[in-house]
Amino acid sequence: MFSMHGIIDHFTRLDRQGRSRRLAGISSPIIRQLAWELAGCLWFGILGGFLCAPQQAGAALPITTQRQVVLAAMQARPDDPWPRSQGHAMLAWPGSPENLKAYHEPGGSFSPAMGSFGISFWVTDEAGSLVATSDQFPTNQIQQSWRFANPRTIPAIATETPYYHTTWSGIAPGTWNLQFQSKTNANARYWLVIRSVGPAGAPIPALEWNGRQLTVSSRWVITSDRPWTLHALGHEGDSGWTKSQNQNRQWRAADGWCFARLSLPVSPDAKIQVRDLGPIPPPSLVLSTVLPRLELSLPDERFAACLNAQVSQILMSLTGRETRSGDPAYFPVCSLRDGAYIVSALAGAGMLDAARQLATGLVERDFFGPTGSDADAPGLAIWAISELTSRLRDPALDQLVWPSVARKAALIQEMQSATWPIFKRAGSPVFPKHARRPDIELVCEPSDGRSIMGKVEWKRPVLYNNSVAYLGYLRAAEMAFRVGDPLSAQNWRNLAAELRQGWQAGIQMPAAIEPRTYTFSLWPAGIPANLDSFVYNLQSRWTQARDAQGKFRAHPFWPSMDLAETHQWLLLGRPQFAMSTVEWFWKNQASPGLYTWWEGDGEDDVFPFWQRCRGWVKPDLITPHYGVAAQMVLLQLDILAYVDERGPEPVLVVGAGIPTQWIEKPLRVRGLATRAGLVEWAWANGVMKVNILGKRLPVRLGANFPPNATIRLF
Repeated sequence: MFSMHGIIDHFTRLDRQGRSRRLAGISSPIIRQLAWELAGCLWFGILGGFLCAPQQAGAALPITTQRQVVLAAMQARPDDPWPRSQGHAMLAWPGSPENLKAYHEPGGSFSPAMGSFGISFWVTDEAGSLVATSDQFPTNQIQQSWRFANPRTIPAIATETPYYHTTWSGIAPGTWNLQFQSKTNANARYWLVIRSVGPAGAPIPALEWNGRQLTVSSRWVITSDRPWTLHALGHEGDSGWTKSQNQNRQWRAADGWCFARLSLPVSPDAKIQVRDLGPIPPPSLVLSTVLPRLELSLPDERFAACLNAQVSQILMSLTGRETRSGDPAYFPVCSLRDGAYIVSALAGAGMLDAARQLATGLVERDFFGPTGSDADAPGLAIWAISELTSRLRDPALDQLVWPSVARKAALIQEMQSATWPIFKRAGSPVFPKHARRPDIELVCEPSDGRSIMGKVEWKRPVLYNNSVAYLGYLRAAEMAFRVGDPLSAQNWRNLAAELRQGWQAGIQMPAAIEPRTYTFSLWPAGIPANLDSFVYNLQSRWTQARDAQGKFRAHPFWPSMDLAETHQWLLLGRPQFAMSTVEWFWKNQASPGLYTWWEGDGEDDVFPFWQRCRGWVKPDLITPHYGVAAQMVLLQLDILAYVDERGPEPVLVVGAGIPTQWIEKPLRVRGLATRAGLVEWAWANGVMKVNILGKRLPVRLGANFPPNATIRLF
């Protein structure tokens, strides 16, 4: 099977060898971008012809995108049912390529792969008139949830509507099972409809029915474990097509508008399977589980449900051994920034086998991501690597990654002492919108010695850069001590102190208004030496953005930054700020019940691959977003317990964000992977029992616990 990254790697090798220099005057970032564009075209072309054919036989329309084809059809046929293009979630095997990830939308509509076809459910009366479809139920009439029947396989998505239950699950890469159960309604008939439109649809050039199974586009086979009947197979858009019945056993359409309508068995728990006949590459990741290694006994079941959903969705988003910031069709390249948060979140959740495999990219490469070479890259990479190594406690791994950590710390030092602008090669394509910017490979501008004047997503967030670099120095020094290099450790601590002085001076200056300042400074960097100005500014930002109940006054565009900013309050001993934010997100999910989030307010800074699909044609935001999921994991974990390293000695803070109302009931947490080691704690009758399987630390309880509570270490 063709691979996008294989095509890109080929062109990148040509670039490195100088053969592509025949394109005189074109810089290497542009060549790599052109390679990516070509890879995308080839990839989607292989999936079935994403440049449209005419909508009707004989029509001569200009070549356009599949999204425009669908939007035109929706305008021409407004009374036909259409996909909702809202709240889609992804089902996929961890490490699977982008074109083998399935998509699901509220109501149970499903596409087995990116650029495949759509499966929807129709409910009609006895006369065949539509009563409802899976794409039309209001979301307040739909209940969705993740089902974890087996921790060694990916979860299933269960949906309940007023008329039926569905459960979509993965059996093996390329094979999907549907469990369908109708509700008692003697006057209703249930249909499974195959169309080119769907959550991630594409033109269907051919359908074939042999009396038992339906073959779609000569690639997918759909079967049922119960007898079922094909009632119609033909061309979508013809007069009366939604009610039509015929004896056709095969159909071909140059415009890709084939459809099929099959009666669903009414017996309980009918099982339908969708199988990909194409070659399926073996998974690149080796994982023992997709569930966090945590045992939680808490009063609100949503806490564990959310945490499990975040971790499993992050794992399903992985492509090869790379992370994805969000929906891989929007982000088909790895971002170092979001990748660092994802690796840190997986390490904190105890998913050390996954985090270790993903950390390879952070170790080997220094600058990469869709916004080019950014100044926060070395510090973020060191932080994520240290989050993993501190939990693995493997001296051999420390020795293995140490040269890379030292190299990244040297890059921070180079930026801190820069007297000229520094440029570093961008290790991946950038967003098409920015492909020709001259500052793609600009890392930083000249420094004053106490601040790094670095570029991050085309801006210059000085205090944020200092925070990231400061933590990068400290974590590099920590590893230097472990591998026996005290001179480097002391040098980096001294340089970190200079950055801290620059940060403390800058927090009272106009540069402090930059929002990224409040996403990293206290958590996780711990850079403020004096909290007064930082807390004052943080409080002003909270008051401006939130109401008296802690709810957002306006729908947030950048939830990843909002969650990171909320994290600062947790370390300030304000647990109510943390839980009110988490509960707001629980009540405002992109796909209700599945704990999916969003980022941005449109398709501005993304790759254009959804334009080539017959699905997701009216998006109002980018979802799912796995950078946001990582931030949610990190916040939830620290609500349970975290190691506070700001004082003269580390302290384990237990129950840092536990709400007051929970404390009235027994609580228990087991298997929490902290930087001090595995932690378990239990609270009951005013006594907190804590066990640390690792470094023994002093213990402090979260702010909501009674001051006279008893702490017992065991």
